[in-house]
Amino acid sequence: MSARMTADEARAALASMTDADFPTAETNEELSEEQYVAFVRDARTAGRPSLGKAGTQSPQITIRLPADLNARLRARADAEHITVSQWTRRLVERELAAA
Repeated sequence: MSARMTADEARAALASMTDADFPTAETNEELSEEQYVAFVRDARTAGRPSLGKAGTQSPQITIRLPADLNARLRARADAEHITVSQWTRRLVERELAAA
């Protein structure tokens, strides 16, 4: 997925949306088509910034953990005032550097 939708992609996405996809039906009626397009395009680019080059998406991985290990991981990250992702990246970088 690209970091930003084209206007045509946003129009196509907009065509499949319902009032529930917008803040309120009342707002829905007040926006022009171009405002709708901007709304959809900007919503698609929300999220955390890339860890790499600007305009790219960072690869993601998913892992499964037992509930107790997950709780310990979250508690450790919270104690260090960082996200679980930051804590995990730090651990992976440290382990790979030692290899």
